[in-house]
Amino acid sequence: MQISCKKSDNFTIKGEITISKSNFFIKTNKGIYDLEISFESNVSFELSYIYKEITYKQKYDNIKTLKLYDIDFGKYYIQCNVYDLRGIPKISYKIDFTKKQYWYSSRYESEPNDNFEIASDFVLTNYNIYSNVGRLVNESDTDFYRIVNDTFFDMNCILTISTSDNNFSAILYDENQNLISNVNKNLPFKFLAKKIYYLKISSKTSDFYHLPYIIIIKPITSLSNFSEFEPNNTNEDANKIEINQTIFGEISENDVDYYTFNVEKEGFYRIIFSSSSFPFSISLISDFGSFFGDYKMHRAGSFRHLLLPKGIYYIRLNNIEKSISKTYSYSIKVENDSSSLEIEPNDDETSANEFTIFDNLVASISWEYDIDYYYIQLEKDQNNIIISMEDPFSILKCEIFVDNIFISSLDIKEGSTQILVSGKKVLIKLSSLNFSKEIVYNIKVGN
Repeated sequence: MQISCKKSDNFTIKGEITISKSNFFIKTNKGIYDLEISFESNVSFELSYIYKEITYKQKYDNIKTLKLYDIDFGKYYIQCNVYDLRGIPKISYKIDFTKKQYWYSSRYESEPNDNFEIASDFVLTNYNIYSNVGRLVNESDTDFYRIVNDTFFDMNCILTISTSDNNFSAILYDENQNLISNVNKNLPFKFLAKKIYYLKISSKTSDFYHLPYIIIIKPITSLSNFSEFEPNNTNEDANKIEINQTIFGEISENDVDYYTFNVEKEGFYRIIFSSSSFPFSISLISDFGSFFGDYKMHRAGSFRHLLLPKGIYYIRLNNIEKSISKTYSYSIKVENDSSSLEIEPNDDETSANEFTIFDNLVASISWEYDIDYYYIQLEKDQNNIIISMEDPFSILKCEIFVDNIFISSLDIKEGSTQILVSGKKVLIKLSSLNFSKEIVYNIKVGN
């Protein structure tokens, strides 16, 4: 049986299935529809969404009514195969169609789009602003978008995920489905000509249903304010970065890129870096020494809580894969940071942050190989050091030294961990055992 309807407004169709005729097709005119499929009694069935050579299947066991949202009949037609009628020879059903009438219906997501293969298309053809409205219909829904730069030129863009709250997670992948970066509301990014990217939108919690979001890709046309200029291979030729400004750049085989920024007043700053791939090392250099040199990066992230005195600073980016003849795009930004947090660099004993029994220090492991050292002089012979974090998936490795002697090592997981320390001169070393994103934690002395 095939159900095909030419109506453009809301409508209902009815039919029946039997043991010998237990499947039917659902088609209608192009448009985005919500469906409610109701059977006379409980059945088990499979829906096949068919698009060109792609078939995406979903099974439903022992149910009577199913609601589907935002189904794109311009892209899919559906086959319903009922494989268990629960012993009943004949069952009636009906399907209610509700056409979406949103003003943005022409740029709405296409459901189902739950994996890379059936991602909704998002095609860039010129320097216009592109946007698309989607929604997560429940806490387990995941939306994928295929972003195609269909031009013959690279496009420096700001990728924005506009949401009503912070319950959304957005991740950008390359055409091979390798992670590029998390998208925290805004991501400056260069979409390369004739390349494909994927964007994954999902829910962080189950506290909401049917909340919409908007994806906006805004090309930057005033490139002189945002792009790297070659040559910038030495300190003398370094491109200038203003505080809180994002710069796009490219690095190729044997290339080195220098940037410079001016700190007019001592304070806390952070350097944010993102790229389509990571054959990079980064250095932060000043007239009075290096903060870190040739730090190898494996993913997007930031160097946070840098206490920088007044002066001129240089950032050096280096391509560490010298034998690979490729060009990689990246973005870099220097911005103000909070003074209430950990002070970087504190990656070795000589630069350990010192804190007191009155401090409740907020800190983070910002990179895969970031290490944080802390020193505290205690008054009592026995003390509780409390380290806490909220991330349920990350694990910190904590090493304790007393009077320069290694005492113990333990894993820090979600929640609060109390460490009983015997001794007064305590050095604490923290690192990550399974880094996948920035790990924020607290450290203090307990009662």
